[in-house]
Amino acid sequence: MRDLARRYLPAGDLRQGETALAKIVAEREDPFLVLISTILSQRTRDEMTEQASQQLFAKYDTPQGIAHADREDLERLIKPVGFYRQ
Repeated sequence: MRDLARRYLPAGDLRQGETALAKIVAEREDPFLVLISTILSQRTRDEMTEQASQQLFAKYDTPQGIAHADREDLERLIKPVGFYRQ
């Protein structure tokens, strides 16, 4: 994933001032987690994307975990992004 981030993100995004999504892409090795972070980042400030991603992945970090999670728990974890009931 880090190679992918370096390939497609401007070098400045991986240094100071990087976006939350660029940081997540650079730090995560799992394409699934990057995909979920990307979905959460739609129409959301970077700070909220990072907060929601960290909360979600601390508890559920696999597709199976998210698939079997309680809906209300998922809503609570991703609430910072604002469209948690859609």
